[in-house]
Amino acid sequence: MKGKIEGRFWIKKDGKNFLGSGRVELLKNIEKLGSISKAARAMKMSYKAAWDAVEIMNNLSEEPILEKVSGGKGGGGSRLTEYGKRLIKDFEELKKQYKDFLESLENFDKRVFGVKISARNRLLCKIEKISFENDVCTIFLTLRDSLSLTSKITVSAANELELKEGDKVIAIIKSTSIKIYDEPKYNSLKTRVTEIKHSEQHSTLTLKTQNGYTLNVLTKRCNLNIEDEIYAQIDPEDILIGV
Repeated sequence: MKGKIEGRFWIKKDGKNFLGSGRVELLKNIEKLGSISKAARAMKMSYKAAWDAVEIMNNLSEEPILEKVSGGKGGGGSRLTEYGKRLIKDFEELKKQYKDFLESLENFDKRVFGVKISARNRLLCKIEKISFENDVCTIFLTLRDSLSLTSKITVSAANELELKEGDKVIAIIKSTSIKIYDEPKYNSLKTRVTEIKHSEQHSTLTLKTQNGYTLNVLTKRCNLNIEDEIYAQIDPEDILIGV
């Protein structure tokens, strides 16, 4: 059979994710816009998520990736060091070689790839509608029994994945990205608590929707009970798309 082989890759250091396409895009935006906060807004992500990503990269890096800029009209900001610029250049070269490698495999009749990701929540969905506004692609997803979710990713990411309406995709959600509420919220699913594990500061929940989807949630320690009905809410920016 003939098909298109696709994949994504990360550079790891000490067993931890160091550089990926999203983090490289964040660094490019910081260099372009002059601050982490502006870069985060441009990518429709929270400042904390952007800061955490930068902190992880700096902690794993052999040299500083960013340096502070003092003064100026905006009161200072951040910019890439020469080492940070080289990292981006090296990553993009590796990404090109990786793409070439995948394309070379398409000459084979059959290949099976196994990809491990840290996010435990992976939901099979269908793309009902795609809309574009500036650099943001909004993807309207349907699950079983007409359940729906909305995802927002960058236009460049959507183009790389070659997404189109009617495609079957995987919605990928980190357990820490799910918020729980007693009443329905935007982009939420009604669920039932089936398992609870408590630590000193956190609770790990297993939730199930009426049509059988399972969600794993890591949240601050809570007082929920088995069989409690709650709503699992996910910000559209926290729903990644896999193909």
